[in-house]
Amino acid sequence: GYPGPSSTGAPFAYGPLALLWYLPSTDPLVVEMGVSLLILLVLAIRGHLLGLAAYAASAVLLVTASDGSNDTSAGLFVLVALLAAQRSALAGGALLGLAVAFKPYALAWLPPLLVFWGPGAALLGFGAAALATWGPVLLIWGPASVLTSLRMAEAVHQRAYYSLAYGLSTDPALRGLLESLRLVAGGLLAAASWLVVRSPASMIVWGSAIFLVTLFTGYWSTFAYFAALAPVLCWHLDEWLALGEGRVRWPTDPVGRLSAWVDARWPIRGAVTGRSIIGR
Repeated sequence: GYPGPSSTGAPFAYGPLALLWYLPSTDPLVVEMGVSLLILLVLAIRGHLLGLAAYAASAVLLVTASDGSNDTSAGLFVLVALLAAQRSALAGGALLGLAVAFKPYALAWLPPLLVFWGPGAALLGFGAAALATWGPVLLIWGPASVLTSLRMAEAVHQRAYYSLAYGLSTDPALRGLLESLRLVAGGLLAAASWLVVRSPASMIVWGSAIFLVTLFTGYWSTFAYFAALAPVLCWHLDEWLALGEGRVRWPTDPVGRLSAWVDARWPIRGAVTGRSIIGR
């Protein structure tokens, strides 16, 4: 069994990379607090105050940083993957594959990524990362065991919580219907992303929408999932609200010079031409 948040011996609900991530420390609380402080430090150094304030002052993130929820680390994986995905299809796909190997819900950003770049290099990078991380697990334990563990992890939660079912005080007998609903709704959003994703911003936003709908319109969810979404949204919040020029500049502006150097060598891909229903 795995000493997780539900009970000791609960089915393992995460990806194989989670087993390696915590090897350097015997205490997940230390790891997650360290990751949270790292994200906060990087946001502070960048000098975008609104995103920094949103991350620093969120009560939800304070709880998840201190209780050992691995969604904090998942947020770091998602942030790094999506920053790379704006510049390189291959690197973005590979890093997103690693994020999925840590927590499978990062798969929400794969459809928008494939729309933005096309299925070629992005899918190649994702597939290579998935093969490297999931391949040994499937070979050793077998696909049936892995799927059984994931299904059992879903069945552990007997009461609705932080979800559509919880908000509606739904009869537990409707659990199966709601679980199907969230998958259908997430699938419809993924399909819709093929019509609207044309820019890095829309890639991130539509992936976030798929993430939220798939996780929160079912029977059970948790506020800790917001910790996986917060870093990438806080990173871009000032820019999306046209506040980027108001960032705090350190003496000699090392952040600006580093950003210019990175942009010159690995530029962010511009918006793809074509019809878009929403956003830039």
